[in-house]
Amino acid sequence: MIRKPGLLKDIMWWGLSLIFYLILFFALYPLIGNSVAMVELIPILLIAWFYGLVPGFFFALFTAFLNTFVLFPMVGETPLGFLRPQGIIGEIGILVVTLLVGYFSEVRKQLKQELLERERAEMALQKLRQELEERVEQRAQALEISRQSYKLIMEQASDGILITKRSGRVVQVNQRLSEMLGYSEETLLQMNWFDLVGDFPNETFSTASLTTGKMIIGEQTLQTAKGKGLTTEISARMLPDGRFQGIIRDISHRKKTEEVVYNIARGVSATTGVEFFRSLVVYLSKVLSADIVLVGELIGEKQVIQTTAVYEDGQIVDNFEYDLTGTPCANVVRVGPAVYTSDVAKLFPLDTLLFEKEIEAYVGYPLLNSSGQSLGLLLVLYKLPLQNTELIQATLRIFAARAVAELERQRAQHALRESEAKLQQAQKMEAIGRLAGGVAHDFNNILTIIISRSDMVMRLLNTEDRSLRKSVTRIKEAGERAAKLTKQLLAFSRRQVMEPTIIDLNTLISNLMDMLTHLIHENVHLETNLAPNLSLVNADATQLEQVVMNLALNAHDAMAHGGILNIETADVVIDLSSPTELNPGKYVLITISDTGMGMDKETQAQIFEPFFTTKGRGKGTGLGLATVHGIVKQSQGHIEVVSEPDVGTTFRVYLPAVIESEHESRKNKTAPDDLKGSETILLVEDDQEVSDLAQQILEHHGYLVLPASGESAVSLCRSYEGPIHLLLTDVIMPGVSGPDLARYILEERPEIGVLYMSGYTDNILSLHGIDEGITLLSKPFTPQTLAKKVRATLNEIQENKVMGDG
Repeated sequence: MIRKPGLLKDIMWWGLSLIFYLILFFALYPLIGNSVAMVELIPILLIAWFYGLVPGFFFALFTAFLNTFVLFPMVGETPLGFLRPQGIIGEIGILVVTLLVGYFSEVRKQLKQELLERERAEMALQKLRQELEERVEQRAQALEISRQSYKLIMEQASDGILITKRSGRVVQVNQRLSEMLGYSEETLLQMNWFDLVGDFPNETFSTASLTTGKMIIGEQTLQTAKGKGLTTEISARMLPDGRFQGIIRDISHRKKTEEVVYNIARGVSATTGVEFFRSLVVYLSKVLSADIVLVGELIGEKQVIQTTAVYEDGQIVDNFEYDLTGTPCANVVRVGPAVYTSDVAKLFPLDTLLFEKEIEAYVGYPLLNSSGQSLGLLLVLYKLPLQNTELIQATLRIFAARAVAELERQRAQHALRESEAKLQQAQKMEAIGRLAGGVAHDFNNILTIIISRSDMVMRLLNTEDRSLRKSVTRIKEAGERAAKLTKQLLAFSRRQVMEPTIIDLNTLISNLMDMLTHLIHENVHLETNLAPNLSLVNADATQLEQVVMNLALNAHDAMAHGGILNIETADVVIDLSSPTELNPGKYVLITISDTGMGMDKETQAQIFEPFFTTKGRGKGTGLGLATVHGIVKQSQGHIEVVSEPDVGTTFRVYLPAVIESEHESRKNKTAPDDLKGSETILLVEDDQEVSDLAQQILEHHGYLVLPASGESAVSLCRSYEGPIHLLLTDVIMPGVSGPDLARYILEERPEIGVLYMSGYTDNILSLHGIDEGITLLSKPFTPQTLAKKVRATLNEIQENKVMGDG
C-alpha cells in the first residue's frame, strides 16, 4: 500500500513500528543471536510493509551496508558497545534512520506528484478558461450577427414593423413604416399607438386581445403625416418580454384594385360577345384613365392582330388589322406582359400606330388559353408618361383571363354553328339522296327503255331519213341527259354504284387532253405537269374522268378573259401533322388550278352544296361540284379548295394510292371485240318492258334467251334439259331477290355464271348481298353496254373453267 504523508499519522505509525520491532526483536533474539542477516531481516520486513516492497528493498541494502562497513568498524569493542550494530540501540537507530529516509523519500515523491497534478490542474484550468473565452466570443459574435440580421430585416422588410410597450408607447420602428406613414423614425418613437390609429381604433387590437398570446390579423386605418387615412393589414402578437409587435402591410393599393375590378366587372357582367369586348374597353378606359384601350385577336398563323374592340378618345372606333412586326405587341404575344412607362414610340420606331397617336406609355397583357397558347392581347395606351403601373397591370391580368374565356366561348360557339351547318348540309344531301335513290330504280328502267329503243330505231332507219333520225337522236340525247342527271344526284349523295378498277391517273388525264383542247377557248393556255412513275389508284374510271372534266371546265369558265389552266399529278404522303381530314398514308394528288376571277370565303363555303352555282340563270344545274365532292368522298378521298378574288382558284384532290395487283382480276379488262354468242341465258326481270328489250338485244347477238319471272325461274331451270350458261337477273324483285335466286339456281346448276343488273343505289344493293367484286350491270344501259357486259362475263367464266381444268 502507498500512504500519503501526515505528521500525526506518521508519529503514530513510528510508535507502532518501534513497539512492534522491540517485541519482535526480543522474541527472536534468543533464536538468532548475533546473526546480522537475521537481524537485518526485521527492518526489511517493516519497511517493505510500511512503504512498499521496492523502497524497503533499497533501504535494507542501505542499512546492511551501513552496519557492516561503517558502524561496526567505528565502534568495535569499545565502551560504546551498545552502539554496535548488533545492539538494540544500533538496531533502533538503523530503523529510525531507515524510517526517516523512507519517509522523506515518500514525502518527496508525493510532493512531486502533487506538483505534477497541480500543473495538470493549472493546464486544465487554462484550457477551460480559453474555451470559456472562445464561447463568450462566439456568443458575442452570434449576438452581433443576430442583432445585425434583425436590423437588416427591420430595414429591408417590405412591410412596416412596429414594437410598442404595453402602454402603447412606440419603442422601435423600421424605415418602411416611416415611408408608409410619412413620419420620421424619431417622430414615431415619440408617439403612441393611439396617436397612429387616431379616429379609427379597431378593438381587434386591444390589449386584452393581444395578451391571449395568439397572432391577431385584421385591417386598421392608420393616420399619416398628411392627415389622410391609410388602409393597412396588421399581424400583431405579444413578444416574450411583454411588448407588442405589429407587422403592417399597406393594402390601400389592393383595396383600390378591388374597387376598380368591381366597377369594371359590374359594367361588363351582363354582356357577351362583341358587346362584352366593347363594354370592357370602355370601362377600362374610364377607370384606368387610358387614352386608347383595345382587345386584339391573333389571326391564324400570321403575326397580325385583328382588333375585337377599340376605345379611343371617349368613343368606340372601327376595328382594324395590326401588324405585329417591330411593335411592343410582338413581345407581349411571344414573351408576356410588357410595360413601358415613357418614350415607347422612340423605342419602337417601326410601330406607326404609336407615332400617329403620339403614345408615350404602353401596358400590354397577353391573352393565353389553358394550354398556354396566345390568342391575342389586351392593351392600354397613354399619351403622357406613367408613374405607377401596378394597378393597371393587376387590372389587366384579371380581365385578360375573362377576355380569354369569352374568346374561347365565341370560338366554341362558332365551331358549333359550323358543325350545325355541316349537319344541316349533310341532312339536306341525305334527303336529296334518299329521294334520288327512291326513284332511281323505276327512273333507270324507263331510261333504259328510252335510250336502248332509240338506239335500236337508229340502227333500223335508213340513212336518208335525216329528219326522223334527228328526232330519234334527240330522244336518245334527252334520255342520256336524264341518266346523267340521275347519276349526278346519286354521286353527290354518294349513292351511285361504283365499278372501281386499278387506274393510272396520268393515262386517264392524257386521254382527256384532246377533248379538253377542243372545249377550251384559245385565250386559255392548258398546261400539264404529270409526275413520272405515279402511283395507281383504285376507283371508278368514268367517275374520275367526270371529276377532272368538271373541275377543268369550271376553271375554264372562271377565265373569261383568258389565263392559264394547269393540271398536275404527284405522289404525296399524309402524316399526323398534315392539316387534312385524311388518315395518314400515301395518296395521289391531282391539282387543277386557274388564274381566273377567284372566290371569296363566303362563296367557297357553299361551292359543294347541291344546286349552288355562281353561273347565270340557265347556265348550270348547281350539281357539278357537288357531284365531284360526292365522287371523291365515295372513293375514300378528300378535296380542298384555295381561292382568292382576282388571283385564281386551286382544287386539290387526294385519292388513296394502291400497288397494282399481280392478279389478272385486278387489272383493267379489255372489252371483247366480238359481241356475238350462242350460249343460253336465263333472263329474270320483273319489269316486262325491260325484259322484252334485253331479250331482243341478246337474241340479236345470237344468244338463246329463256325469259322468266323471279318465282318461275327456279322451276324453269329444273325443267330445262339443255345447258344454261348465264343467269342475268335483276337484284330487287317482288317475291325473291336476285342473290337469293342465284343461290337456289347454283344448287341446281353449279357451273352457271351470274350477272346482276339494277337501277338501285349501292347502299340499297349492299343490303341485298351485292358487295364489291360481284359482276353488276348498272341501269340504264344501252344495247352495246349490255352485249359487252354479257360477253365479257361469259368469257371470264370460260377462262376460269379452263384454268380449273388445267
